[in-house]
Amino acid sequence: MVSTERSSDLRRTPRSAYIHFAWFHRIDVALETAQQGIAHSCDIADAGIGFVTTHPIPVGARLFLILVAPVGRIAAIGSVMNCREEADGFVRVGVAVELIPPTDQSTWANLARSGQ
Repeated sequence: MVSTERSSDLRRTPRSAYIHFAWFHRIDVALETAQQGIAHSCDIADAGIGFVTTHPIPVGARLFLILVAPVGRIAAIGSVMNCREEADGFVRVGVAVELIPPTDQSTWANLARSGQ
């Protein structure tokens, strides 16, 4: 079972339930070996996103994310803060968002507050 956490204060901001898809790609390793995949997002907050995927992602890994939301696509770059296997065999990943393009920032903020 994977269960590692990098921060003791993981939830500093409220989270909104959010169920849509995300695509992720590791940007901290060579392109030939970079892990990528589709994830089902679980929750979103001002400072991060939690999502479910099928394979563990190491704590500290840097990801490029594209979140597919009802209002459009949102790009972000972040670092994996925690990763744990769930009872159903899926993996829950928590990502601290570090960078959102200016064109996507208001959409991200609205989603974090409303969960839409």
